[in-house]
Amino acid sequence: MATLSLILAVIGTILMLIHYATHSIALGILTAIALIAAYIIGTREMKRQRENGGIPTNVFNPALLGHGFSSVVFVVCGIMCLIAVIAA
Repeated sequence: MATLSLILAVIGTILMLIHYATHSIALGILTAIALIAAYIIGTREMKRQRENGGIPTNVFNPALLGHGFSSVVFVVCGIMCLIAVIAA
């Protein structure tokens, strides 16, 4: 499940770039779903890791990367979307 968080974050980012270029509402919705799912899955996986002895930060941790990556991209997407709506 941890890798799924990272994969969804990458897919969400790619969809966001395509949405930015095409302005497709459907891609915007898919982007939001992918990034929110990545955030939730990463959070749940990190909670599971904490219960099993701690969150490993000195090794490759896809749950931590997916969680952080999706949250940053989601905030940036939201700001860009607000700017686009206000400017229109």
